[in-house]
Amino acid sequence: MIGDPALTGIGAVIFDEFHEHYIFGDITLAQAVYMQRTSRPDLLIVVMSAVLDPGPLQRYLAPCRLVRTEGRKYPVGISYSAHAAKVAQSPV
Repeated sequence: MIGDPALTGIGAVIFDEFHEHYIFGDITLAQAVYMQRTSRPDLLIVVMSAVLDPGPLQRYLAPCRLVRTEGRKYPVGISYSAHAAKVAQSPV
């Protein structure tokens, strides 16, 4: 957006891990939405987050589609090797 504010040749802008809320991400999203509503109605905007409450963002981006997917959970086993135990006990 800095080098080419019109995003020439760009069809979509993807915001991943949006819940981290960096000011740069917030400003860039606002600019992308502004462009989509004015000069670039063809621009697709995708906002992704594993933990963000989608309600406020969905209202801000309206009209938009909300896509939900359930993550998979896998059992995690924890084991320690004898070497790791020795390293953890050795003085620094």
